[in-house]
Amino acid sequence: MPHQICQYHYVKDGAQPVCEADRHVKKEIKKKVRGVRDVERQAEQSLTKEAQVVADYCLAIRTVMRDDGKYPLEPPGVQLYQKLPLIAASVDRVRAVQPSALLKRLSRLLSVLNLCHKEYEKFVMLFSWIYQMAHLLQAQTGCEEAPSQLLACIQQLKHRGLPTDLLQVVTYFEKITVAFAPHLFEYLKQPLLPRTNNDLELFIGRIKKCRRHITGRKNTQEFILREGSFVATLFGLPHTNNWGDACSRVNPDEFHHSLHLLRQPEKRRKCWHARRNLGAYLAALEQPWVPHE
Repeated sequence: MPHQICQYHYVKDGAQPVCEADRHVKKEIKKKVRGVRDVERQAEQSLTKEAQVVADYCLAIRTVMRDDGKYPLEPPGVQLYQKLPLIAASVDRVRAVQPSALLKRLSRLLSVLNLCHKEYEKFVMLFSWIYQMAHLLQAQTGCEEAPSQLLACIQQLKHRGLPTDLLQVVTYFEKITVAFAPHLFEYLKQPLLPRTNNDLELFIGRIKKCRRHITGRKNTQEFILREGSFVATLFGLPHTNNWGDACSRVNPDEFHHSLHLLRQPEKRRKCWHARRNLGAYLAALEQPWVPHE
């Protein structure tokens, strides 16, 4: 049986320097807008309609900052930079018709994104190269021609007269390609071979890593209680054989009230809408304030 190298791992390994730089830029962007939580707390202390809009904008900002994306084809740093200006523009439109100190502070926090514009343009170009290489992996050519196409594409990039830092990225990708290319297209010879084996691997790995970080144990299934983004570790429970009697002493009303506060259904619903369709979420926030034709 021939050995087939996972195409996803090839792209991931070749794009590693770009992904690390993107991860660093995302961290720097998050530092620049770190004050958004303070603005949100101030807005939550007021019951006015204006304060609620500010709190909803802050929730959208924190939602997009929590989006980790999926390297190498969904870079979270680039995606974050694309989404935050949309929120900033929406804030400015509302602020133009409804002046607010909190909206002004929020707009000032988001204005620092202009300092990252050159970095953003560079990353857009770098990831466009990665998308190009991933597209070539889908080419319906023979297993002899396909590796040559990958190397030819990299050679074209090297002869563009690139700056030193970009040339180093291309050279690294070339090194990975030379090592991987002979075994990237064996699946074309044998239809039963998978082209990539990464999806299930990532899913299992995330579960194991998360639980190990929380508990420090490898066998954690018996000790984890999850509710949304909250996690309880079940250590120190009372030793009793009569759980029915123990549960009967719990006040149901207090339990359901605590559970409602923990679940935060309204916030989770808004986060879901902001993550699923940010444009529609922002349009709904603007609708009472900004007239639309």
